[in-house]
Amino acid sequence: MDVIIIFFLIISSLITFLFIVLNSDPNSRQHLNLPPGPPKLPLIGNLHQLAGALPHRAFRNLAKNHGPIMHIQLAQISAIIISSPRLAKEVLKTHDLALASRPTSLASHILFYGNTNIAFTPYGDYWRQLRKICTLQLLGAKKVRSFAAIRQREFNSFMKFLGMLSDGEPINVHEKVTEMVNNVVCVSSFGDNCRQRKQLLEIIDRFGRELSGLYLADLFPDYEFLSVILGRKSKLLKLRKNFDEILDEILEERRRRGSYSDFPSDEREDGDLLEVLLRVKEEGGVGFAITDDNIKAIFADIFAAGTDTSSITIEWAMTEMIRNPTMMKKVQDEVREAFNGKTMITEKELQSLSYMQLVIKETLRLHPPVPLLLPRECREQCKIDGYDIHVKQKVMINAWACATDPEYWEDAESFKPERFEKTSVDFMGNDYEFIPFGAGRRMCPGVNFGLRSVEFFLAHMLYFYDWNLHDGLNPTDVDMTETEGVFAGKKDDLRLIPTFYPKAVDDAPFMNLNM
Repeated sequence: MDVIIIFFLIISSLITFLFIVLNSDPNSRQHLNLPPGPPKLPLIGNLHQLAGALPHRAFRNLAKNHGPIMHIQLAQISAIIISSPRLAKEVLKTHDLALASRPTSLASHILFYGNTNIAFTPYGDYWRQLRKICTLQLLGAKKVRSFAAIRQREFNSFMKFLGMLSDGEPINVHEKVTEMVNNVVCVSSFGDNCRQRKQLLEIIDRFGRELSGLYLADLFPDYEFLSVILGRKSKLLKLRKNFDEILDEILEERRRRGSYSDFPSDEREDGDLLEVLLRVKEEGGVGFAITDDNIKAIFADIFAAGTDTSSITIEWAMTEMIRNPTMMKKVQDEVREAFNGKTMITEKELQSLSYMQLVIKETLRLHPPVPLLLPRECREQCKIDGYDIHVKQKVMINAWACATDPEYWEDAESFKPERFEKTSVDFMGNDYEFIPFGAGRRMCPGVNFGLRSVEFFLAHMLYFYDWNLHDGLNPTDVDMTETEGVFAGKKDDLRLIPTFYPKAVDDAPFMNLNM
């Protein structure tokens, strides 16, 4: 937030909430040993210390002075910020169960149908069953592999687009990669019959913006009337209504096709994600009745997490390689050798592209799509590093700070894929210095789904094309500024000139360039 917004927040807060000071109980938590933190202003707490800065960077800078566990006050929102791998392990492993729930907000409650999605639903039986469905049926390894043809088709369309460009014409890498990833998620979810795909993705983009901003009504959740007076509630309800209309149309079209049990067994196995959820709904056996609203909430999750994270990772990887031509050539040489003479390249062979995998790892380390992991909420009072964490206390882990901690990483803020060559550290939740997808019970269940798109599109882009900066830009001229919000993408979209690699047709004859 900029200075003007902070000033408006201070004035509005002083006028509207003067009685908070008069009625507050300064001794209510004196018995708790809370972590230290930066000095707080009346009413707004530490909001002024986030002005003009990205939260994950501001929190890391504050942690240098106040320690790896800090108490931060954002108006009425009290939070504990964790900035070291050692303490992240305490949260995500030692006290994982005590800190396994999620805080709610007006935006998450409305946009995710009473927090009945996977990411924001409170810890309990409903969440456990939903997580089981997601990991075993929706986004399991076999299901993700079944979408390989969809990824191939989207890349073919991308190549067709590039084939129509004039020589030397740059493309917006962010836009085209996002389009490919979004289409994969759409078709994997609903098949080819989503007629309002563009509108749906625009709505999901707005979901992200509403969930990541600092809004006055959200900062004072005890005073619900603010969300009405300031129009926030009506705005969120309208946005969900737009999402409802599209999902209702998709569900109605699917119902017209008949009961899921009427489909042939092979179609059930290879069906889209909607078919999986409809089967679960029909067959039951999960301990609760799945409603249409539950299905909508799950898809809101899949789209919000499955589109931005993959496209952000691909764009950052391309950005880092374009800034280091030697690195780019090394990856391309590896990919082109792997493709040479193959009729197809399998998922297993993508995994064997060892240097490309190092580049992806280093991209996720230095540019985690979600640098501040989604907050957890304390279910049972516990202690972290000797400090008390009370029930309902919010705990946030700065994954980016952990991944750039100089105690764990040499030359921590430099992009060096080779650092992973002689280490077993990975991002699957066992190494707390590297947790771009979280860890423990609330770790992102869609890791495999997202990574397959990253690996597939990155390998194919690097095989079929050479990439160069436009307008005579030097690699050092590339802007590395991040966007604000939940997802830390690149603020200035990457624009590159693609040049077709002539040997591609001979080396990889499986590609149908006329598709």
